[in-house]
Amino acid sequence: MALCRAGQAKACFGLARAVEIELDVNGQANVKFPFFMAACAAGDANGCTNAGATAKKGNWIQNTRPDAAATSHCQVRTYETACDAKAPWGCFMLGMEYESNGAESGKTRDALERACDVDPDGSACDAARARLGQLSE
Repeated sequence: MALCRAGQAKACFGLARAVEIELDVNGQANVKFPFFMAACAAGDANGCTNAGATAKKGNWIQNTRPDAAATSHCQVRTYETACDAKAPWGCFMLGMEYESNGAESGKTRDALERACDVDPDGSACDAARARLGQLSE
């Protein structure tokens, strides 16, 4: 906690992940979101990706979700930033956000392909390939 408060991105991200893995309670997002946001603010692109996903899909205590962070506009901005910083899951999430917003298929495909450009052997690329295969059907 002290390292996160001192601005160390990895410490903030680690705290958020520990909550995510170990604390299975109602409103978990209320606890992990600030740590992911702190990691993002300290320059961790994966922290940005996870903060965006938590804002939109997290398990929040009623009436505590940060509505602005869950908007499509904010989600796209967050995932674009993460993808530009070479976070493969940021690219994947960007593609999924484009798709859910009805964006042209080229934008969706480009974002998903970027996940594989960043890390061809990673799980985000595997997910992107699967989604690209579904888009081709």
